[in-house]
Amino acid sequence: MRSTKQKPRRSCRSAEHYTPQRYVDAVRYVLGAIDLDPASCRAANQIVCATRYYDLVSDGLTQPWSGRILLNPPGDTQGKNVPAFWRKANLHVLAGDAVILWVGFTLEQLRTLQRCADIGGRPCPSPLHYPMVIPTERIAFIPGGEVTLQLGLPSLSLGDTAHAQGTGGHPTHSNFLCLLGGNRRTRERFVRRFSEFGEVIMPVRRTMKTHALARQVQKALTAHGSCNLAELARRLRRHRSIVREVVDAMLARGLVVEQNAVIRLSNGDV
Repeated sequence: MRSTKQKPRRSCRSAEHYTPQRYVDAVRYVLGAIDLDPASCRAANQIVCATRYYDLVSDGLTQPWSGRILLNPPGDTQGKNVPAFWRKANLHVLAGDAVILWVGFTLEQLRTLQRCADIGGRPCPSPLHYPMVIPTERIAFIPGGEVTLQLGLPSLSLGDTAHAQGTGGHPTHSNFLCLLGGNRRTRERFVRRFSEFGEVIMPVRRTMKTHALARQVQKALTAHGSCNLAELARRLRRHRSIVREVVDAMLARGLVVEQNAVIRLSNGDV
């Protein structure tokens, strides 16, 4: 007969969970440096060593972001923080203001972030649209509730996984990390370094031909007055940034734009 006694659930003892050093080192290798950690605190930055960081008081959701960013978003009981940080991350990546290494505390985010609100009138990309890795070993995050500051130094060794999140030092969640933005070289570095933790998953993309991209650019140009394809070349010479914006939007939706299509449109050769 099966016992009716339920086992206690394992859970993280703190809403704060600091990224271990080995993963921070991998992020720094991919990005070259960490300019900003928008969801951090004094103790966490002992590990990350970001040039700038925002804490609970300064509120990273209301502050400007730019540069190379490590983002391990804080959890909350209402489940609002992670989608809010994800939406802001995508806004900055699609605007070309940042390249972000996102640390997903749990695979549950892969489900919930597919329903994130629109950004700028278009669907917010989910993590599945970006290169990612699911570590073969669960990440032993360091609970922030167990870190206190004494004379400016944490009383807990930040590399000590014996106090890691979960019961008995065993992490309770599977995790993922994904790269938002960046160029081809950044993505290559991500694949090279993060393959040490697990198999890197690259998004499957559909190729967008020149004529399809032209239609999208033409649609975007309506903000500058109506036009037809005959006028498109002249408009593009005055609004070259629109091509880049449209291409970024297509990439965010899982589309690959042929390089020669971008070159021809950027030169106004349609």
